[in-house]
Amino acid sequence: MRRLKKYCLKYFRIMQESIRDYATGKADPEELHRLRVAIKKVRAVLEMIDFREKAKVSKSTRKKLRDLFRAAGQIRNLEVMRELLKTHHISPRIISIRNKRPAEKLSGNFIAARPGYEKIIRRAEKNINRKIKRIREKHVVAFLSDREKAARKKLAKADPATLHEDRKLLKQIIYLDPISDKPVKQHRLYDNLQEKIGNWHDIILLTGLLKKNTSPQAKKVLLRIKREALHDLTGIKKTARKLA
Repeated sequence: MRRLKKYCLKYFRIMQESIRDYATGKADPEELHRLRVAIKKVRAVLEMIDFREKAKVSKSTRKKLRDLFRAAGQIRNLEVMRELLKTHHISPRIISIRNKRPAEKLSGNFIAARPGYEKIIRRAEKNINRKIKRIREKHVVAFLSDREKAARKKLAKADPATLHEDRKLLKQIIYLDPISDKPVKQHRLYDNLQEKIGNWHDIILLTGLLKKNTSPQAKKVLLRIKREALHDLTGIKKTARKLA
C-alpha cells in the first residue's frame, strides 16, 4: 500500500529529525514529544502487522522502540508534570517529584546515546518496510473493524482500572484511519473520547503524587482534584454511551 509506505516514511523521518534537533539544539522537550508521538504511530502499524500475521512477529522491533520511547519519556514527563501543575493551579511545593537522576543528567545521557537511538530507528524502519509489503487494504479495514469492536466492548463499561489501556485502542484507530479507503465513521467521537480519557488520567497521576503529602494544604488540593477526576469520569461515561 502506497499510503501505508508514505505513512511509515513520514513518522520515521520525524523520529530522526526529533532526536537530531533535540541533540543539536536547545534540548527542547517538545522534540521528545514529537518523537514519542511518532513512535506511537509506528507501533500502531506493528499492531496491524501482528494482527494480520495472527502472531507477535515484531517483538524485537517493538522492544527497541519501547526502550527509546521510555528513555525520551523520562525527560519529557518532567515537563508534562510542570504543565499539569500549572493547568490545575497546584503549587510545585506541594508535590515532590522524585527522580533518581536530575533532568540535566537524563538529557545528557539521552544525547550521548543518540547514535544508538538512530540505529534503532533505521533498523526498525527496515524491518517494518519489509513486513508492510504484505499489507493490503482489506487488512487495514479488518484491523480497524477489530479495534472498533474491541473499543466499543471495553468502553461500554468505562472501567477506571482499564481506561488508560482501552484508550490505546482508540489511538490505533485514529492513527491508521487516514491510510484506509474506508474512513472510520466515528473518528471524531473516538478522538474526543480518547482526549477526555487522557485528561482524566493526568488528574489520576496528580492524585497519586498528592497522596504522598499529608499536609492540610495538600489534603485540600487532593479533595479538589478528586472532584475534578470524578467529574471527568462522568463525562467519559456519557461520551462512551454514544459509541454505536
